Amino acid sequence: MHAQSSSATAIFNVGVGRNVTIRNVGGNCNKDDSNYSFATTRDGERKEISFTAKNSGRCFFEDSRSVFNIDVEGLGSIQVDFFQSFPRYIASCPNYSRSLRLKCDYGDLELRISRVNKG
Repeated sequence: MHAQSSSATAIFNVGVGRNVTIRNVGGNCNKDDSNYSFATTRDGERKEISFTAKNSGRCFFEDSRSVFNIDVEGLGSIQVDFFQSFPRYIASCPNYSRSLRLKCDYGDLELRISRVNKG
């Protein structure tokens, strides 16, 4: 059996010129995780977050999971879970924000990361 790659699309609505870092911070039975930084050029900017699920050895019997921190300059960070729900993968951001200035909405393999407008 071969390893299976999967990815989710993250859509950023955090303003122009914000530095964003996506980095893997752990997981189970995964490899080749996304780790990169970029500066936003517009709202609605789309980026891919990906990992490869291992399925040999003990991982043949265990579900894959990958956890990412997404840091947005000036707004804080949010945690994203990317996990196997056999036979497919799900991306979620289960309210692990360490900032009251970011929110994350999700559905299937799409994440929407936005700044919170205080009014």
